[in-house]
Amino acid sequence: MDNKRSEKILQVDGHEVSINFADNPNPAVINQVKQILLASFIANTSKPQSSGILAI
Repeated sequence: MDNKRSEKILQVDGHEVSINFADNPNPAVINQVKQILLASFIANTSKPQSSGILAI
């Protein structure tokens, strides 16, 4: 069996990250990566600033 894998290289915050896609998905790894990405997104979103009440 030919075990070809697809590879991608990304730049994230100045760091080079290589990603290899296996032939068979691994649900545990998929869930862990989703959690890491979600946590990173939440940590980097800007927090709304309360600047007072708008009165017209």
